Amino acid sequence: MNNAYAKKVLKVAQYLHDICTHKLPDRYAVLRHALFLSDMLLESIYPSERSMFLGREENLGALDTLTRISLQEFAWSQALRDGQVLTADTVNSLTHGERTALFRGAVRSQTLLDAQLLVDQLGSSDTLDVLVRDALAVQAATGCLADFAAPLRRRFEEMKQHSNPRRLASLLDIAAQYQIPILEAPEVEDLLQEWEGQERVYLALLRYVGSMGFRDLLEMLHDLLDQSTGLSLARRFALIDVLAQIGDSSSLAVLERFAARLAKEETAGPRRVLCQYLDGTLGALRAAEAPSPPDGLVIAQFVFLGHIGRPGKGDSGGLGVFLTSLGDALAGVPGIAHV
Repeated sequence: MNNAYAKKVLKVAQYLHDICTHKLPDRYAVLRHALFLSDMLLESIYPSERSMFLGREENLGALDTLTRISLQEFAWSQALRDGQVLTADTVNSLTHGERTALFRGAVRSQTLLDAQLLVDQLGSSDTLDVLVRDALAVQAATGCLADFAAPLRRRFEEMKQHSNPRRLASLLDIAAQYQIPILEAPEVEDLLQEWEGQERVYLALLRYVGSMGFRDLLEMLHDLLDQSTGLSLARRFALIDVLAQIGDSSSLAVLERFAARLAKEETAGPRRVLCQYLDGTLGALRAAEAPSPPDGLVIAQFVFLGHIGRPGKGDSGGLGVFLTSLGDALAGVPGIAHV
């Protein structure tokens, strides 16, 4: 039964390989396309065999790893669409490879998963961290992220105790991406001091500050940028980015001072990019502070042969005098913003 089903799927893959050789150069890519094109295959033709692919890896015989995981992913996507409920015991009984297949299947089927179940996967591996992020995108699309704040906070405390920078940074980036409130501004300020020596966590904390828009930390951020001469390029970029995200006018003077210091430094290579990025940030902040143009009609004279500022000379003649007077008069008419 098991091998019979695998042969059916691989037949579809072989057909795609035969007709799309120039676009699908390897058999794994072909298989992925076969699974996507056969989205209803398990449900409509072989529903009774699906359970075989949801169990242990040894149930799938001698299939290679990529093929086995792809089939499991597809089976999980169909099972979750059919309403199968995941429990912690089910997930914990799976190997790492089987869990990656399960969560890929959940993303494929756009299934909303239990918050605690998802958060518990964070820190297991880079692959699962990415899959949790993808699964959260499904949650975010439906606006169902409120349940994740408490589990994420608990997971953060657990990871902090184990002092694993990679895991902490990954969790903070997820919280920042989806603006999930797991930390208050004073806590972040303390954590920036605590993790000052760990670049990965430090940068993730700064990204979280920018995402959450913590204006209470502006004074601290300004001080950091003012004293940033010895900081890494990544930290300087991050500080500029945070201030740009918060978008407060008080940051303009600090960024301008930083720009003046940068101008005295060697600006070749990466620092040149930093200068360009800083210029863009300053431009955006200045534009935000500029007074909004008044509402109303804009009137323009597009063609004039002569010089409107020197009426009566050359081709300007009386038309220049007329246009100047007309413009002044129109500028005082209600409903006209610019002339």
